[in-house]
Amino acid sequence: MHGLSTGNGASLLLYTAPVLTFSRVFKKKSTEEFSCFPYVMTLFNCLIYTWYGLPIVSHRWENFPLVTINGVGIVLESIFIFVHFCYASPKEKIKVGVIFVSVIVVFGLTTAISAVVFDDHHHRKSFVGSVGVVASISMYGSPLIVMSPNMVGTPLGILQLIIYFKYKNKEPPLTTTVVTGEQMGRGEEQE
Repeated sequence: MHGLSTGNGASLLLYTAPVLTFSRVFKKKSTEEFSCFPYVMTLFNCLIYTWYGLPIVSHRWENFPLVTINGVGIVLESIFIFVHFCYASPKEKIKVGVIFVSVIVVFGLTTAISAVVFDDHHHRKSFVGSVGVVASISMYGSPLIVMSPNMVGTPLGILQLIIYFKYKNKEPPLTTTVVTGEQMGRGEEQE
C-alpha cells in the first residue's frame, strides 16, 4: 500500500506542477506563447488510465487508486486547458480545440471498442493498457514537441564541446623562428 501512496503522491506533484505557470497566465491574462499541447496530452493520459481502472475494464475495483489520482488529474488538466483557452490568441484557440477534440475522439473510440468488442477483463485491460502506453509516451514526450531545437546550432554546439574537451589539456605547439643571415644584418644596422 505504501508504494501506491508514493506513486499517487508523485502523480499529484506532476499534475499540479503547472499551477505556477497558470497563475502567471491568469495574472498577465496572456498565455505568453506557452503551448497547451502537454496539458492536453496529460488529460488524455488521465482519461485513459481512469477508464483502465474502472470495473468495466479492470476486475472490480482492483485499480481504484489509479481511478482516484487520474480523476484528480482530469480535473486539474481540464482547468489548465480552460484557462489556457480563455487567454490564448484566436489562432492558438483553434490549435487547442483541434488537439482537444482529437483526444476526446480517440478516448471515445477507446472506450467504445473496449466496452463493445472485448468481452472479458483480460482483453479489455490489454487493449486499454496498450492505448495507455501510447498516452503515457505522448504525455512525457509532449514537452519535446513543444521545443523547437535549432537544427544547425545543436550539432555545431556538440561539435564545439567535443573539440574543446579533446584539446583543452594539450600544450601549445612549440614555435621556432628561423632567422636568416640577411635578417640578422638588418637587425645590427638598426642598432
